[in-house]
Amino acid sequence: MQIDRRRSIFNFVLASLLLAVLAGGERAAAQCAAADINDNGVVDAEDLALVLAVWGTNNAAADLNHDGVVEGADLTLVLGSWGPCGTMRDLTAFITNAADNTLPPPFGIGTVIPLNLASGQAGCPIEVGNHAGTNCIIVTSDGAHAFVTNEFTSRSNGRVNKINLATGEVSCPITVGERPVDINFVPHTNEQWAWVANYGGNRVTTVNLHTCEVGATITGPFDGPNTVAFTPDGSWCYVANWGTDQTAGSTVTRIMVTGGGATGIVYDSINVGQNPNWIAFTKDGATAYVANKGSSSITPIDVAAFSAGQAIDMPGPAIQMEIAPDGKLAYVAIAGSAPEIDAVVPIDLSVTPVQVKPTIHLASGAQPHWIAFTPDGTTAYVVGNGNGTLTPITVASGTAEMPIQVSTDPHADILDIAILSRPGCRHPRVPSWATLVTACPDPNTVTSKTLRDHIVKGGWAWKVKDNITGIEMVWIPLDPTASPPSATFTMGCSPASTQTAGCLDIENPPHAVTLTSEAYNGEAGFYMSVGEVTQAEWMYPNQTSHPNPSYFLGSDLPVETVSYSLVNAWLKSASTGSSALTSMRLPTEAEWEYAYRAGTTTAFHGYPGESTENGSNDPSTLMHIAWYAANSEGKTHAITEGNLQPNGFGLYNMSGNVWEWVNDARGAYTVPAPANPTGVPPSNSTCAFRSETPPCYVLRGGHWGDNTTQNGSDFLRSSTRGGYPDVAIPVGERGLFGFRVARNAESPSP
Repeated sequence: MQIDRRRSIFNFVLASLLLAVLAGGERAAAQCAAADINDNGVVDAEDLALVLAVWGTNNAAADLNHDGVVEGADLTLVLGSWGPCGTMRDLTAFITNAADNTLPPPFGIGTVIPLNLASGQAGCPIEVGNHAGTNCIIVTSDGAHAFVTNEFTSRSNGRVNKINLATGEVSCPITVGERPVDINFVPHTNEQWAWVANYGGNRVTTVNLHTCEVGATITGPFDGPNTVAFTPDGSWCYVANWGTDQTAGSTVTRIMVTGGGATGIVYDSINVGQNPNWIAFTKDGATAYVANKGSSSITPIDVAAFSAGQAIDMPGPAIQMEIAPDGKLAYVAIAGSAPEIDAVVPIDLSVTPVQVKPTIHLASGAQPHWIAFTPDGTTAYVVGNGNGTLTPITVASGTAEMPIQVSTDPHADILDIAILSRPGCRHPRVPSWATLVTACPDPNTVTSKTLRDHIVKGGWAWKVKDNITGIEMVWIPLDPTASPPSATFTMGCSPASTQTAGCLDIENPPHAVTLTSEAYNGEAGFYMSVGEVTQAEWMYPNQTSHPNPSYFLGSDLPVETVSYSLVNAWLKSASTGSSALTSMRLPTEAEWEYAYRAGTTTAFHGYPGESTENGSNDPSTLMHIAWYAANSEGKTHAITEGNLQPNGFGLYNMSGNVWEWVNDARGAYTVPAPANPTGVPPSNSTCAFRSETPPCYVLRGGHWGDNTTQNGSDFLRSSTRGGYPDVAIPVGERGLFGFRVARNAESPSP
């Protein structure tokens, strides 16, 4: 009977599909986040099949309307969303509600309310305990867990609770002391350590979120600590002292972070405006802004000098300040006793002095308490403490949209919002040697959900720029779900379909290779440059010892005609100021092939959005991914030229353009291979192009002059291994040899 019911429903679905597509266009963007059950960017028959497969059960993914059963109403929501998902499809918010029943605060049941921002649909509240006073929430970068401060569990016995966001299970209560009002991750600690401001206890408590234990209690010249905020590099914590007597002369105290994030040393304090309620650091960490509720102002702090600047007046009490992801814009939440004061004040941080822009007025009685930007920076959401609403603001126009009613409870105390983009990526780590380019993997480039999840769960930003050379790099992940994180792939011969001779002996046999986190100081991956190192990057600012050796000249062209020794000398100078742990280096041969394949097993990597996405053995694929004899016109090309496509990690020109040096000496594979192989000793190496004596080193990827088949082996394939002696490049072979770089992300301090 159940099977027949499903079949009849499915027939109805197919018959109704055309009508659904026509009628559901306007609703598609709104509902898509929930209806894209398999998270592949489109609502289609696969999502319908997933609903039907769990018909009648309480399956969280398929129960789109959160009524406890998978039924026709959920099918309707899928049909109304049919088609591609927009940029908002993955957004979900978690909102703290200090009291959610008929008892007056602070004695109600503290909850966290899940909210689908795309549809405006609230999920079932997650109860965190009687008398909880749920206040502040932070969410892990993988989107799996939240940590919530419970201010009023009892006045002297406040807690931090851990919430499994997939199941709603509350666990791991950490007793942190009197009235914990704020919590924040310590940067660069793999989200292991967080610090809590104990307003009632005049102290800061550090907590180990991995073990659910208190680390240290930091005391000092605190006066009602209300906020803990960290400099982007994680070296300092700033504490806003509200003032227990709520008088003028409130302060900000700075604490040097020590013990790998487990404790700190109190240094000094400076005066700011009355009742500082929030601190926000600019993206470069040069300035902190303090929102002063009591004096209706924001105060800039010069971080290097730890000195307060001239306060900027606000039209009402400044509750909170949030800086947009691009670092150019800030929003200040303004709330007062008069409803007409409720507003958001935009501040342009891209100009000096900063410019206060026209106020964005909210609905009467909104009482904005918290602001959060979406990861793409296009929308900001403002929590309304007084009326249980959430107000979206379109950033481009500065327009406040129709509020979303989060709670109708008359005693609701909506305080905080955390936004994540599934499966996370809200606060990725950025290495100290780099600047953030793109936090989350672009699903239009990294089309594999598995690879995207691995990148995000690794905890590091997807794309960064080296601060010395300007080289852009992307995160190459291992499998972070393995214990310990690792990645095993088949290295070696992958012949193209048109070849008759197959692979060279030096490429055989195909064999399993494992990369482990041990090679990357415990991290689940490493960084690799998006393209080959360019001539501009080779001639980075203040570089004086390495003239440009290239044959084809152009700042955005790859640097070439470089020997193995010349490259390594350059790498050493380009890493000045960085520790050996994180300095730039040539990738190992195994790293290079693992990065080239990006999960494929074929002769050539695929490219986004095509049938070859999962790799191809057809040499015609090269027209879309490589500069080679058929399209290069006998010269090198810039990464921005033409319409060539990246591989599944976002790497360009892994085939063609210039041969790329790797770290290893060239020799027969060792089978079985050790973990993290680094090749044969240089004295045992063999050459490929010439008969010079060793050492000879491996070259990968082929160059602009290669055909699809040469000498029985395609030099442009994933597994082809060139080799060359470490000598000056002769005139006849200029323009052929370049390189790309790899780099470890630094590990958290022990």
